Amino acid sequence: MSPLVLVTSDHTPPPDWKPRSRVRRGHAWYGVSVEYLEAISSCGGTPLIIPPGEHNAKALMETVDALLLPGGDFDVHPKFYEKKITGRIDRTLENKTTLDIQLIHAARELGKPILGICGGMQVLAVAMGGSLIGDLPGPAAGRYGHEQPTDPTTAWHDVTTQGIATTIFGHHIRTNSTHHQAVDDPGTMQVVARASDGVVEAIAAPTGFALGVQWHPEMMGDYRPYQALIDATAT
Repeated sequence: MSPLVLVTSDHTPPPDWKPRSRVRRGHAWYGVSVEYLEAISSCGGTPLIIPPGEHNAKALMETVDALLLPGGDFDVHPKFYEKKITGRIDRTLENKTTLDIQLIHAARELGKPILGICGGMQVLAVAMGGSLIGDLPGPAAGRYGHEQPTDPTTAWHDVTTQGIATTIFGHHIRTNSTHHQAVDDPGTMQVVARASDGVVEAIAAPTGFALGVQWHPEMMGDYRPYQALIDATAT
């Protein structure tokens, strides 16, 4: 049987209702971008989507082989890392963040591998005792704008790696970039990649498989971290 990967979902609120030719109110949705699911399936895993809410995190992680924390249309509220809002903050999904943190703790306790993508990396750092830069400064001399204005299926800036990130990606990689929050303190995780302007681009646990990357490799057809996640279920 292929490894079962628990995937936490984003939440789209119901749209404002207006009369239309086909009279039907809009609905709220829980969902995950297709690229994540295709990446898991292409690497030999089976994705299982879980919506935000109150769940028994340990029981869930006992039934699966790995955890994927996708990015999405949300920010991590600063209250989760004991800071105040400074600068811009976008939509927050506090029930999702709470569940993500619970699942991370359960996965680590049970020795299940974890992969966090973009916002998923940020919540991974927070769950492991770290904190975030709540709103990155904009582009300037020697500093990228990390919300690229170009197609995110194309690369935007350079990243230098070390440790497990080098094993997976090589010493240098060009990545896309679609975020305005970033890891500040990685907690008990280790920084294993940075952009040339110093922004943290990947973190990893010193033991076991727990990896976070700030970019979206699946958007560029790069499934290497997903393959590493699936491979880690066999160890």
